[in-house]
Order: sequence, then structure tokens, then C-alpha cells
Amino acid sequence: MTADTTATTLVHRLEDLARNRGDALAYVFLADGEREQTRIDYAGLGARARAIARGLLAVAEPGDRALLLHQPGMGFIEAFFGCLVAGLVAVPAYPPRRNQSLDRLGAIVSGCGARVILIAADQRAWLEPRFAEAGAEGAGAIAAARILATDEMVTRPEDLLPRAPTVGPDDLAFLQYTSGSTGDPKGVMVSHGALAANQRLIRRAMGHGPETVFAGWLPLYHDMGLVGNLLQPLWLGIPSVLMAPAAFLQKPMRWLRAISDWKATTAGSPDFGYDLCVRRFRPDLCEGLDLSSWNVAYNGAEPVRAETLERFAATFAPYGFRADAFYPCYGMAETTLMISGGSQGIAPPIIDVDGGALDLGRVVPPVASAVTPPRRLVGCGQPGQGLAVAIADPETGRPLPDGRIGEILVTGTSLARGYWRRPELTDEVFGARLPGDDRRWLRTGDLGCRIDGELYVTGRIKELIIIRGRNHYPQDVETAITAACPDLAAGAAAAVSVDGPGGETVVAMIEAERERMRRLDGPEIFADAVEAVAAALELRLERLVILRPNTILRTSSGKIRRREMRARLLTGLLDPLWDSAAREPARQPEAAEA
Repeated sequence: MTADTTATTLVHRLEDLARNRGDALAYVFLADGEREQTRIDYAGLGARARAIARGLLAVAEPGDRALLLHQPGMGFIEAFFGCLVAGLVAVPAYPPRRNQSLDRLGAIVSGCGARVILIAADQRAWLEPRFAEAGAEGAGAIAAARILATDEMVTRPEDLLPRAPTVGPDDLAFLQYTSGSTGDPKGVMVSHGALAANQRLIRRAMGHGPETVFAGWLPLYHDMGLVGNLLQPLWLGIPSVLMAPAAFLQKPMRWLRAISDWKATTAGSPDFGYDLCVRRFRPDLCEGLDLSSWNVAYNGAEPVRAETLERFAATFAPYGFRADAFYPCYGMAETTLMISGGSQGIAPPIIDVDGGALDLGRVVPPVASAVTPPRRLVGCGQPGQGLAVAIADPETGRPLPDGRIGEILVTGTSLARGYWRRPELTDEVFGARLPGDDRRWLRTGDLGCRIDGELYVTGRIKELIIIRGRNHYPQDVETAITAACPDLAAGAAAAVSVDGPGGETVVAMIEAERERMRRLDGPEIFADAVEAVAAALELRLERLVILRPNTILRTSSGKIRRREMRARLLTGLLDPLWDSAAREPARQPEAAEA
């Protein structure tokens, strides 16, 4: 039986599966993205969740917050469901590395008022002594919490027996902390009801059924990996094959090999992940690769580039990949996850639009005589079940017609309640109104338009580059440069505006391709980049900063953190290989970096 069931929460669904399909495979975790490390069935998952819930309720009460600090793996999965079964509010967080600042972690613990911190015993041994580094407020909040190692919570005989869930749709399920600044993270409040509504939306929109199999690498503490790769499979009652994000980033072929080996039907990534697969492609690594089972290749969390879709499809068509499997979609933590998506098995629409008109907020067909080259937009489908989308003027809040670019507004059953302990921000973001409509709408902060019902996302309001009254999207600048400069890495760039003597100017920070680092010709690359940006956008590129691989900052879902990159640029925290502002020869990387 598939998961459009009578279950009202994921806890009800887990107990149903544990009782009626206990020996069916729930999750597999691949060590290093290749070898099977652990697997668990529904009976085992239910037992571990009940054991952890019992331990939690010995020191906390339903509604208290429990911070999850597990590395990717089965420990996180068991701990998350343990929180749900206990009625505690799970707070997934990025487990800090040994040399990483704990400021953000401290801000999250302090902000959510965590009563419990869940962790693995081996992590606790080295991390607990460092908790004092989490800032004064954060360290105090951590000291007030109980720290429990979930792998030391023993499963008892009574944990093997299913029990009646104690949570309901109105209870909070988890807090999803968004990728804000280090000292000011925002916790999105997701209820069990909104979570169930979004699971139904995803199942219906992507056409999932009893034969669906997931394969994923996305971080489980982030909405796309958590709600998509972890919770949707449980809602469906089908298996999910998972690996750590680092395993994919080191060798992207591991993900594709998992899809092939496990005959996965649904697997996805932000746009940069598909691009990385193409950039690291080697025929000798693809021997025996079979991607013909892959029916839903979802692409979301950052702008979807037509060039990425076309290059990936062309590269992997010989291995059974079909271009109509691509499924561009749009969503965010504030709507639990998914907002819109296309039709499964139908290639996404890609339209050419007039570049000059796009900069002025209108989407019209390109004109042959236009000075500005056309741009390409990829459709992200239509709103899913229970949601409605509107486009409004960001300044006046008035609705805009089809073909006009404005802020994307969303309302419906999957919306989160707001931000934890941030009532004013909640009213500002979740309380937009439209004339003649008494519903509360979410202001997404994203720009887009609708054409024939299809949603096209064009950028972020706060990331727009405004030069002489014209709006320019940073991804257009980045794409123009990397298309003209093969020594630079597509999808690893951040274009920003900074104050100059004559007003706002454009600066691009872009990583070098690893295999080309030793023969960089900075002045030639800069000249090509300036020419490309001028030709594509009628815009002057004032400065180009070439960086080492893995320097561009990203959120946990892969989005470029342009504002933080801008801050690092202005405060001199970058260590570039070459900077046009310095007019120095390209630095020779050390052997270890080659």
C-alpha cells in the first residue's frame, strides 16, 4: 500500500509500517558512498525510535526541543524519528567539524532553547570539551541542556511493541534552521500537519508509487534532504539509499553508481550537483552504468540552468538517462519543502526571452534586432496540491499579470507557522495580503513570473545587481563569464555589486578548474570575462577574483552564499589565486592543491 493513507502524521505512518510491514527495507546507508554500511527495516526503525523516545522522555517533556548533532548516517535517522515519537521538537543541525567555529551552533541552541542535545558517543568525546567555545550565550544554553548519546540508548523488549502515537497534526514536528547569518539563524516551525500535507503534495506531483526507490546524497539536516530523501520514502513505504554529502562531492560518480546499482527511480540535487557530475565525467568510470530506471531527476534549491540540463542529458544519454526525466522544482523551508514542479515524464519547458526586457521586469520573446542577447529560463512547473502562488510587486504588494516579474507569494496547507520566537519577522514574512483576499501569504523573497500557468523563478530580491536603474541577476553574470572562460568552474561563482567611485560596480569571484590551476593566465581570462559580460548584458565587469577550488561559500543545500562572499571580499578575507584589482601574476598553487 502506498502512502496516500489515512495517516495524519509521520509517527502514525511509522507505527503502521512497523506493525504491518515490519520486515520491509526502510533505509540503506552507503559507507563512502559505495559499500553498504547499515540497513534498517520498519520494525527495527520503530524499535530504535521508541527506545530513543523513552530516553528522551526521562529527561524532557513533549514540546521541548532536542538538537540533533549526528554525522550523516543511521544514527541521525533513528534520533530524528525518536524525537517525533516522543513528541519533542527535533532541531536538525550541521555537526561542526573539528576546526570549525561553534558560533552558529551556539546561536541555534540558545535560540531554540534546546532541552536535550542528541549525539553519537564518539562525537561527544571530542565535541563536548569544545562547547565552551560557542559564545557566552550559546555556551550557557548548551551547559543547561542534557547531552545524550543515542547509540548508548539500549533497545528493550517493550520497545519492540508498536504503540499509539501521542502527537497530532497541530503539534510541532521540527525546527528547520535556515541558512541565515552566523549570529542570526531563523528556526522555521514545521507542524506535523504541514509535513503530512507536503508529503502528499510531493507524492502526487512526482507520481510516486509502490515501485519508487530513492537514492540521495543531500544533507539530512536540511529541508531538501530531510523532507525529500528521508521522509518522503517513509511516507510512501518504500526504500531510500543514502550517502554522506562528502562522499558525493569527492566522487560524484558514486551517486550515479548508486542509482544504477539500486535501480533508483527518484534522485535529485541542486543544479551544481548535476554540473559537477558532468565536470568530473570520465568514460572509464561509467563502465556498466545504467540510468534507465531514473524517472524523476529533480533539480531545485538554486536556479536551474538550461545549460546544465542539456550538458548532463548529452553526457549521460549513452548510459540510459532520458532528458524527460528532468524535474525542475521550486520550494523552501518556509513551505516545508516543495511548492511547485512539472509533470513527471514530460521535459521541462525552456524559453528564450529578451534580455533587456528581463532586466526591466518583463518576460517577452527575444527580438532579432535587440542589442542584449536573449536569456533562457527553465520552468519550475505549477503549484502542488493545497498550495496557491501569486506574483506581486515587491514594493506595492499589488498582484502582477502573467509575464511580469515580481515577488513570488505562496499560501496553503504546507506553510510553516512562522519563525521560532520571532513574531515580528513572522508577521512580516508570513503575513502578506493581496487585495480582496483574506488569506495570509508567504513572501518568499524570490523573483519570478507565470506564463500559461508555469512558474519561472528568476532570482532573489536581495541579490539583484542594480546598475544605472537596471536589474541584473548575478547568475547571468556568472554564466556569461564561465561560458567564455573554460579555466573557470561553472556553478562555482559569486557575482556581487560593491560601491565604487562612480557608483555601484560589478565584481565576480569564481573558482578555477582544479586541473587548470597551474596554467592560469589571469589577464587573458579577465579580458575574456569583461568582453563576455559586456556582450551578454551590456554591463561592465569591474573586477575578477579567481579563487581556489572549494572556496565559494554555499548553504547546506548548495546555494551560493553571495552576501557572505561579498563580505569576505570587502574585509580582505579571500586568498585569491589572481585578482584583477591587484594586477599581479597568477599565483602558483602548492603541489597539494593540484
